[in-house]
Amino acid sequence: MPNIIRVASLLRVSTTRVEQEESPRAQLAYIQEAILRHHSGEETWVDSGLVYQDELTGALVLERPDVKRALADANAGMFDMLAMKSISRMGRDTLGLLSFKRYLDDLNIELIALQDGYRSFRDLELIFLVHADRAQHGRLEISRNVRTNMRQKALQGKWVAGTVPFGYRRRNRHQLELHPHTAPIVGQIFDLRLAGKGTPSIARHLNELKTPTPSWWHFEELRPRWEYLATSDERWAARLEAKKRRFIIPPVWSTTEVLAILRNTAYRGELLYNRVFLRHRLGGKITRETRPQDEWISIPCPPLISNEEWDRAQKIGPPRMTPRRQGSSYLLTGLLYCGRCGGRMTGGGMHRREVFYRYYQCHNYRAYKTCHAPRIRADHLEAQILEHLQRHFSSLSIESPRETRSARSRQPRHHTRDLVKQLEHRLADLADERRYYRSEHRKARLTDRDLTSELDRMSREETSIRAEIARLTSDTRVSGPDNAVNHQELLGQTAKLRMDGLTTDDYRSLAMLAIEQIVVVENNELNVRWKFGLGEGGALN
Repeated sequence: MPNIIRVASLLRVSTTRVEQEESPRAQLAYIQEAILRHHSGEETWVDSGLVYQDELTGALVLERPDVKRALADANAGMFDMLAMKSISRMGRDTLGLLSFKRYLDDLNIELIALQDGYRSFRDLELIFLVHADRAQHGRLEISRNVRTNMRQKALQGKWVAGTVPFGYRRRNRHQLELHPHTAPIVGQIFDLRLAGKGTPSIARHLNELKTPTPSWWHFEELRPRWEYLATSDERWAARLEAKKRRFIIPPVWSTTEVLAILRNTAYRGELLYNRVFLRHRLGGKITRETRPQDEWISIPCPPLISNEEWDRAQKIGPPRMTPRRQGSSYLLTGLLYCGRCGGRMTGGGMHRREVFYRYYQCHNYRAYKTCHAPRIRADHLEAQILEHLQRHFSSLSIESPRETRSARSRQPRHHTRDLVKQLEHRLADLADERRYYRSEHRKARLTDRDLTSELDRMSREETSIRAEIARLTSDTRVSGPDNAVNHQELLGQTAKLRMDGLTTDDYRSLAMLAIEQIVVVENNELNVRWKFGLGEGGALN
């Protein structure tokens, strides 16, 4: 008698269009037809009736809900073979596909890809890896082609992708137009802003009028399509019911939503494309970062307000925050850096015999125990800096920011800014590497010696990068509105200093305005780097 093999089907949804070849119905029909055609003297395939269909196409293979359900049923012995149309339909991540295949091997479940002609019990694992790598390469190729096509269309002034800004709707595939119902709400928000209202007041005013939020309008636009899909698919029906329950109580406006609308350049007639990107860092961390401004692509759209009104709305906001909160007992926070590892030095303290002693210590020691630089008494260090400020400013003439820029600029401003951004990205990568190696050390995959060696290497590189950033920023000091205001404040603080009329907070403000950073090196020697041409930086004992 032939061996009876119970076959389950695995589908992956890439579109809801039934007429397309890779639609779920087409995949299931392909698998069921193969099951009916398979007859041999050794085995007979029987459809078990189990169908696993995933909709999260962007998730990892083992993180998908129906893949987890398939593995649980396989562990319970509910089927003997898992069939799919092709390996690329299961996923396009080589490592995830291999992990899934080996998991089924451990459960003695055969994996079969009908279109690729692969069977896990018959063929070598190398063949599976070839198909998986081809699927991953196809994903990368598709992604690259899509990005190139979208960029070309954006350069032609066409709207290509992303969420439609609140207040607009799609006229056709590549053009937007003002929404007749939501555009007046955006106009009302800008009118309130131009009248001097803050974001909390605007949000409160909209909630008092019971104005629907962008999320409510977005759901109302999607509701007809979801109701149509829910008539033939239970999953869409469940999703629609969950969404309806969410909007039983209408959502309210938040300051974040109001601020996002006020900062969106689309309302002045300019959509920005290619502005941000996702950076994949070591250890699996993904960060959202901004590209250089010369890489942004401007797409025209119907303006809702004029450029002058939009600029005035950006200038209205809360008063400028001071460099530190008033009343802090650590005057040099944010200025001190460790000369051994390059990390920041933060304030701390301890009680001894009913006396509280303040000190500064490297953050890398307090958080990770990787730097062994000694801590420094805060009162001694602050007194030394304040005395040096008094001595330094007693007979110093401060040049204007414009003179400073003309005297010290040695290379084009945009070139230096790009170099500084590259170095800052490298600092972020070093921070990710440091977390990664510490995680490997906690998992006993890295010895103490190797961890110390890697941390020392990264500390040396970080110190050199910070020194290079400081050199570039000091060599190309530019004048602008903020620098001009800071320069005037510095002149006023200097006049008070010469008349001996500064408080502790004034000393803190003067240090923040005048000093770029203070590096504590061996024997508690201080390397001070100044702003506004106040000095080239030197040692202070």
